[in-house]
Parts: sequence; structure tokens; C-alpha cells
Amino acid sequence: MNTQRAIYGRLALPSEDQNRMLYPFYSILIHGPFVLIADYSLARALYMTLLQIALLAGVILCLRLLRWQPPTGLVAFVLILSLLYYHDARGIIIGQFAILAFGALAVTLFLLQRQHDLGAGAFLTRTTIKPTLVFLVVPFLLLWGSARRRWNFVVGFSGTLAMLIVGSFIVLATWFGDWLYRLTQYAGYTHN
Repeated sequence: MNTQRAIYGRLALPSEDQNRMLYPFYSILIHGPFVLIADYSLARALYMTLLQIALLAGVILCLRLLRWQPPTGLVAFVLILSLLYYHDARGIIIGQFAILAFGALAVTLFLLQRQHDLGAGAFLTRTTIKPTLVFLVVPFLLLWGSARRRWNFVVGFSGTLAMLIVGSFIVLATWFGDWLYRLTQYAGYTHN
């Protein structure tokens, strides 16, 4: 309700976007520290900086994954362009979790390429903060890991995700049912 008041100056009408959080409860691990900062402008600036770092790190890791080593000037141009590209810039401005999920996926693939499977699995769980982006990628990577007998990758993902989910239930026992309810109601009030 506070979000609706901040956006609309009142509670949202039934036909308007309700602006409800549709992320798993454990995403609070990312937002939680910023909530503790009393100055909203500072918290927002720090969060936007985190998004920029995740974006730039993801781009650099993608270049390394491809083993592409362009001249330094071209790398700088690509990095600047990635920050100024409309979708990325807008994502940073509005605080999209998708950028953090992209960064986590890039780290996951980078670690897999270097045979650091346990860490790759743990990082893959961070992509699940934005489930709509990775609902096909995560199962594919887990099947790939299983087919390649890279069990540490599967264990790293499963163990970390289990800890996040169990921890969420300990903190707020009703989170999963509440989350599923909001998910089923989403199409009825959102306007894309």
C-alpha cells in the first residue's frame, strides 16, 4: 500500500497496476540491506550502483566466456554502450532485478567454464530472484549438469536454494502461499 501511495498518491484502483512484489521472499537478502539505510536517496543511489556493477561485470564475463579480446578502446565502448542502451539504462533507473539475475547468470556460466561447479550452482540460485527470466534456463543448465555428471553443480544449486527456501519459511511461514496468490492475481491487475 505504501508503494501505491508513493506512485499514485493514493491506493491503486482495481483496474490499475497494484505494484505488488512478485519476487520470492529470499530476494529480501538483496533489498534488505538497502532498507536499513535511512536516507532514501542514498539507498537508491547505492542500489543503482550495484545494478551498474552487475551489468558491467556481466558484460565483461560474457566477453571472457566468448574468449573475445577486443582492443581496450572497444571494450570501453561496449561497456559504456551497455550502460546507455535504453533497456539497461531504464532497468537501472527503475531498479530491475533482471540486471542482477543477468550478472548472476554470467558468473554462473563463467564458473562452469572454469570447472568451479559448486560455486556455479550457488550462483545460479541468485538468478531465481527473477523466476520469469530463468524458468527455462535453470532446468536446462541442471539437466546439462546432470548429463555431464557435474554433480557438484547440481548440489551447489539444490543446496543453496534449499537453504534460501527453508530460511524464508523460518522468517515468514506464509510467504510461499502469499507469493503464489499474488502470482495468480498478477495478470488481472497489471497493464503492460
